[in-house]
Amino acid sequence: MAKFSQEALKLILRYGMGCIPEEKREKAKEAIFGNCTEELVKELLPEACQNLEALVPNEIKENHVRKYFLDLHTKIASITEKMNCTAFKAKIIKSYGDECVVVYNNRTEKVKCLEKFDVGDVVIVHRSYVVEKYDENLHAWQSFVEKR
Repeated sequence: MAKFSQEALKLILRYGMGCIPEEKREKAKEAIFGNCTEELVKELLPEACQNLEALVPNEIKENHVRKYFLDLHTKIASITEKMNCTAFKAKIIKSYGDECVVVYNNRTEKVKCLEKFDVGDVVIVHRSYVVEKYDENLHAWQSFVEKR
């Protein structure tokens, strides 16, 4: 069975934050910025963990999580017409507190932030949460995001 790196566990929580029941989000946020256990992530996001374990035979790392959410998960969401569950690249045009406004495909959306981002930052958004700042050097997922 595959083992999750600590960074991968925290990234799964970031991508899945909008999927976690609201009453459990604070617990997830604490794990993202503190000690994160595999048991907690499997409890909060069992389907994502099962899918990653089926795809990756050894250690699951951050690049596996990105590839899963930005490629496979997004394709499944498109097929099942759950378009609010797709991840996309966006640019922050307003930032205040734990929320910001992003623009993508000539649309704007107010989203939640787990940390501070600056106006002009390019980020990945999933389920109304900013997951992480977009990094052009992460070639494993750059090409897919560019298509969005």
